[in-house]
Formats: sequence, C-alpha cells, structure tokens
Amino acid sequence: MKKLVILLLGFAIPFCMTSNALAFSWATDMSEIYGAGGLDVAIPGSEYDVYSSIADPWGGTINFDNPVQHLVVGSGWLDWSHGYTGSILFSQYLPSIRLSFDKPITAFGFYAEPNTFDWFDVTLGLSDGSTDTKSVYGYYAAEFFGFTGGGVDWLEISTTDYNGFGFGEMVQGPVVPEPSTLMLLGTGLLGLGAFRFRRKK
Repeated sequence: MKKLVILLLGFAIPFCMTSNALAFSWATDMSEIYGAGGLDVAIPGSEYDVYSSIADPWGGTINFDNPVQHLVVGSGWLDWSHGYTGSILFSQYLPSIRLSFDKPITAFGFYAEPNTFDWFDVTLGLSDGSTDTKSVYGYYAAEFFGFTGGGVDWLEISTTDYNGFGFGEMVQGPVVPEPSTLMLLGTGLLGLGAFRFRRKK
C-alpha cells in the first residue's frame, strides 16, 4: 500500500504545485499552438471598426491598452503572407500594443506585419513576474510569433517607430488551470488508486 501511495504522490504533486510557474517556450509555427489545444480568435464586426477588447475563444476577453482597428487584407491592409486574406487588427500608428488576458494562458500564436521595414519585439509577461522578449525582422511580410507552455498574463508587440503594424491570425490556448482544480485532480488520483488497491486486495 505504501508503494502505491508513493507512486500516486509522484504523479499528483507536480499537478498540485503552483500552476502559474509553468515554463514556456517560443513556438516555431502555428501547428504547435493548435497542438497545445489552441482555438482561433475571431475578430468581430466590420472593417474599420475600432476595439479596446475582443472576446477570446475560451469565454474570456483580450484587452488592448490602446484601441485597434479592424482591417481586411487586400482591402484596408494591402498585403500579408502565405495567401491569407482575412481580418487583422491595426495599431493605428502606435509603436506598441499590449494584449492582456483575464487569466494566464498556456499558448498563443499570431502573425504581425509592419507598415515599413522594421524590427518587431514581442514581450511576454509571465505569471511569476518575469518577462521574455523575442525580436523578429519584418520585411514587408507577416511574421509568425508564438509560445507554448503557459503561465502568460500579457504580451506586448512593439516596433521602433510610429508607422503602425497589423497583427492577426490569432490562436489562443486554454487558460492555466486554477491551483484548486489541480489539487482536486491530485486528490482524485490518490483516491482512485486507493480504491483500486482495496478492490484488488
């Protein structure tokens, strides 16, 4: 019985540790975001509408620190990459936009394109209070950014000038489970193991 309890604790304890301290890694393509359970983030309304927030696919909200404008590639925004012609959001000639999430998320991916030749910095605000930044050079084509692993409260897209940028094709992973949910899962694993042990005995 002791061996069984030790084994189950080995599975349960990692689930019960602080969920917001999950490590993340930068993703190389959108398939990693979908593989982490990501769902498409829909951009609502009509072209040229302006938003300070939009709904995410998990029942929460993505809030923007400055208003963004709905544009359509091939109409209000002239070009993109890989044949995409759908909706995007435009920074309205601001050098940065911060996206804040209601709860820490486990994955996020998107494409971004500057109005001019420029570098992009994408900074992630992790739930443990640290940040991590990745830089990509945008050469008149939309570049992919993404991460998996979770524990991210916000992300900020920034450039070095005020020419603005578009970002879109957003895919968001589920929120990080609450510690109480993880504790319940761990307790359930222990209970299930003990029940099965008694039945075998």
